[in-house]
Amino acid sequence: MSTNILNKTLSSVNRVVTLCSLTLRSIGMNKYGIRKFYICNVDSSGKAIPYVDSVERASTYQYSVYMYTKDLIIEHGLLNILDIGCGTGVKLAEIIYPVCQDITGIDAKHCIDMCKKQHPFGQWLTDDIENPSLNLGKKFDLIISSDVIEHLINPDLLLAYIKRCANENTWIVISTPERDLVRGNRHFGPAPNKAHVREWNKAEFYHYIDTSGFEILDHFLADSEKNVTDRPTQVVLCRIKKTPRH
Repeated sequence: MSTNILNKTLSSVNRVVTLCSLTLRSIGMNKYGIRKFYICNVDSSGKAIPYVDSVERASTYQYSVYMYTKDLIIEHGLLNILDIGCGTGVKLAEIIYPVCQDITGIDAKHCIDMCKKQHPFGQWLTDDIENPSLNLGKKFDLIISSDVIEHLINPDLLLAYIKRCANENTWIVISTPERDLVRGNRHFGPAPNKAHVREWNKAEFYHYIDTSGFEILDHFLADSEKNVTDRPTQVVLCRIKKTPRH
């Protein structure tokens, strides 16, 4: 795709976000902000289909999201970070550790075992986001969850996990594929990637995060892989909405 065509496509997506939000309200959404007739990916027992991360994929996917996170850390002088769904920790090691050494990563056991073997830094913890057992007892300066939310049966549980580890000053970065750019605007599931339970377009995801107790500070498109200029990943920068003081 040429640069001109890509820019026109991205511009069109941004222009229709507000209109799409109004349209979604009129045609009806499910509880996660997606149109009610969207078809999810689940196995025969109604569970998510597992995704197994690898070092090769981990070193390239969501690279731009972590570079953006690095810039936030530098700009705001942030001292610690929590990565929910850290995978193998490769991008934390390459991108984040040089600017922030207080790193906590959470993921499934096979990922955390790999992190503990490969990285001499960080606190690496096993937990199930949809059935959590950890109490970290700490609020973080920054929380990132990159391309995790689309893998969950109940994404509300990820947002609740984030809230438990955040305060009103915590910077929160959440990314996920932009469905219309990846699949086309007539795609309503199931996603070809069987490990993706559901995928949101930009308007749907904005609405979902905005109505889940978060204040959206920025919402933009980013590249999905290192050295690939395609920008089909949407990134939300947000904070917990402040409680009004009476």
